[in-house]
Amino acid sequence: SYVDSSPKPARQEGQFSEWILPDLEPNGVAIIEYQVRATIDGVYVNTVQADASAVDGSGYVKADAAVRVEVRSTGVAPKTTRYGGWQVPDWNMTSPDQGITVDLSPEEDMAE
Repeated sequence: SYVDSSPKPARQEGQFSEWILPDLEPNGVAIIEYQVRATIDGVYVNTVQADASAVDGSGYVKADAAVRVEVRSTGVAPKTTRYGGWQVPDWNMTSPDQGITVDLSPEEDMAE
């Protein structure tokens, strides 16, 4: 969830935040630093869409970007909103070097 940012958003509705940067020159750069808090472990994706239009109406440019962050330090297992409420069992078997290994004979490995 959103905690803070610099500069502050011009509009904020739920998970949507909008910044209006009227002083940004063509080919200019604006930096928006923001803080969010993850309350459960999991993968979070933040997407951004930048729309720029010239004040005199002579041009318009749009750009998209995304960043993916994996959080593993909250101590709360990840949850999904898929599958109607069913959750993946918390068996702590997410690491490839941990968990159960089963060796099957070629006959047992075949599915019919």
